[in-house]
Amino acid sequence: MTKLKVDEIEAISTNQNVQVKTGGENGALEIQSATNDGTLQLNCSAQSHGVKLKAPSNAATILKIICM
Repeated sequence: MTKLKVDEIEAISTNQNVQVKTGGENGALEIQSATNDGTLQLNCSAQSHGVKLKAPSNAATILKIICM
């Protein structure tokens, strides 16, 4: 397992993507929080608003999978 602790990851070239590659056939990118449910936020280009995809609470006790 690899652990990387940083506050921000930024592409340093214009129009360059930041890629996260997982290992193995079923590799996953996990987003965790120390005290709250994990949340992925996609912001607008001005960083003034966005949409959030938030994990269900622990009380839900069910695995939810969203395929897009």
